[in-house]
Amino acid sequence: MQGGYPPPGMMPGVFPMTGMPMGMAPFAMPMMAPTAIPPARTYSTGAPPPTLLSRVRESSLTTVYVGRIPPNVDDDFMRQLLTECGRVMSWKRTKDPTTQKLAVFGFCEFESPQGVLRAVKLLNDQTLGEKQLQVKTEQKVTDYVENWRVNHLRELKAKKQQEKEGKEGEGGEGKGEGEEGTVGEAGMSAADAEKAVEEELAAEEARVKEAITQMIADKNKEFENEAAAEAAEKERRSKTREREITRPPGRPKQEAWKGVTTHYVVNPREKARENARKERQITLDKDYARKEREWDREEERRHREKKRAAEEESNREKHERDKRRLIEKDLDDDEQWSKRKRQEKRHKRALEREADDIDRNEEAEEIEIQRIAAAEAAEQARRQREKELEDEREMLAQIEREKEAQRHREMERRRIQEVEALAERQRAEEEERRRAEEEKVRMALAGGEWGGAAESMRRPQPSPPKLDVFGDDHDECGIFSRKHKPLTKLEEHYDRTNIQIAEEVRKKRLEIVQQIVQQIPSERDELFNYPIEWPVIEHAAVVEASLKPWIKKKVIELLGGEEEEVCAFVVSELNKRCSPLDLLATVGVFLDQEAEGFIVKLWRMLIFEQLKRQHPTLSKDGP
Repeated sequence: MQGGYPPPGMMPGVFPMTGMPMGMAPFAMPMMAPTAIPPARTYSTGAPPPTLLSRVRESSLTTVYVGRIPPNVDDDFMRQLLTECGRVMSWKRTKDPTTQKLAVFGFCEFESPQGVLRAVKLLNDQTLGEKQLQVKTEQKVTDYVENWRVNHLRELKAKKQQEKEGKEGEGGEGKGEGEEGTVGEAGMSAADAEKAVEEELAAEEARVKEAITQMIADKNKEFENEAAAEAAEKERRSKTREREITRPPGRPKQEAWKGVTTHYVVNPREKARENARKERQITLDKDYARKEREWDREEERRHREKKRAAEEESNREKHERDKRRLIEKDLDDDEQWSKRKRQEKRHKRALEREADDIDRNEEAEEIEIQRIAAAEAAEQARRQREKELEDEREMLAQIEREKEAQRHREMERRRIQEVEALAERQRAEEEERRRAEEEKVRMALAGGEWGGAAESMRRPQPSPPKLDVFGDDHDECGIFSRKHKPLTKLEEHYDRTNIQIAEEVRKKRLEIVQQIVQQIPSERDELFNYPIEWPVIEHAAVVEASLKPWIKKKVIELLGGEEEEVCAFVVSELNKRCSPLDLLATVGVFLDQEAEGFIVKLWRMLIFEQLKRQHPTLSKDGP
């Protein structure tokens, strides 16, 4: 062991009271077991070791940024100031390589989130020298600390309540009555426990705040004294220069003794005064030499302490680097992890370079970002709503066009059926009249003698008897005497009737369509998880008949032209019964941000066509 330090991998033993770094309170550390670096393990999955990775993540969640530090404040004072908030695991403050001056910011890693909470609350905006300290954390650290604070407060309250309930249980075992009062006392115990915990936390925070305030006040007073001493020294030097300038030219003091004659006899009292003056000067020189040696020893001791603290910090950082190196060595096979670590390192270095600029512009940037984000969110919501309304209007218009075409086809079909039925009735009536006339002829022939009838038929008959058989054209009682009249024009009556019937059918279909539209889910996850009856879709040829024209129209709107390959690809994927998520992942390559809206609308159309085919009323009308 060299220089009184333990070998690598061993924790130090008990520190002596005089061996702590400057500005750090002395404390004793028990002897620890050897903590040598374990051999590297290889994880088959490429994931980091759970224990080491959890420590790395926890360390990143207890780190605070301390900015606006005066350059004349050393690291010892800053570490001691941060130690008042909580135990410090590491304090990093860089130096300018050219001037060797300390940076105006640093990063402190606490052992627990309580140190982070106190540092942000008690050190932020504290005046140190001519600047105000700035202590802040990242958003993830703030969320983590707030989570810890709530859980810690809940645990303290529960513990205090259990202690009070235990004491009350011991004192009230002999009571057999008054159970209602016990419930009230338990409620009071919970309130008292909460109050006691808050008082304890407030007292502890007040103590820490008082200590921090006193330390900062002492440091500010030291700065003031140094400034006053420097000003006094500067004034003394300026006065000395003025006296030297205004002093008249003359002989030096050493030349004053040359005027004494050789016959001058020194008085014993004068000689005694001279000896006393020399002794005082010798004593002063000895005291100054002794104090100078003490100053040198003190300076050397401080230098050794700083060097030892720096070596300890270097050993600790080396140990941390070794741990991180082992983690990275285990994860060499995972390119994504290595790439992400490199990106994090580059990002961290960039943040360190831009820390001062971020401090000055952070508030304005946050306000601007929030304003822009709110405006973009409102605009996005408005566009989304307009798209949804447009899709609904388009869907209803398409449904209305289909219903109008169906209504025209139905009216035409019914008109043809009615005309055919009317013609059939007229043919039946004509046939009936013809049969009746033939029956009359047979009855007339059967009424006379067969012989006379035959003779009369053999004789030539005049023209008038011929009219008795066939009748006159204007005689309504003769055989085939009724004149064929044209068909009555009933189209106008049929049109009015058909329009009323079609209007009722249209209203009924519109109500059914609105009910179907309400059944379609509006949320994305529910919409994509909706069960699709592919046999129904394929049997009715929904993809080719209804969805393909809509897909072509949307592709033209989104891509600015007819992309037959894109349309054919989407139609083929639907024919393969693909899932909406797979289709979204594939279509997103060439539609970018519009892909999700396109797939959501397409799936709504698909579900609507499925429900339409499954409805007992709409399924009879065909596609």
